Amino acid sequence: MLADIVAIQHDHLEALAHDWLAAGATAFCIWNPQDELLARWPLLANGTTNCVTPSLTASIRVGNLTIGALGVLGLDTERAKVRLQA
Repeated sequence: MLADIVAIQHDHLEALAHDWLAAGATAFCIWNPQDELLARWPLLANGTTNCVTPSLTASIRVGNLTIGALGVLGLDTERAKVRLQA
């Protein structure tokens, strides 16, 4: 489910990721409920999408169902936490 949303909304998610990077994050990632990485910005130099443990995370929910998670690396402020969870 989330993989389809990421594919369809790739351009919007990439713009969101670039906003986080401009704010000082070192990476922005999206995982499915099985903790499989679906997307990472920026890509690593070798083109892989490996992502270490994020500084901040927020669940992606549809109603009462958690369909994945967002993660930000390199920022760990209360302001960034509130922004990610919004």
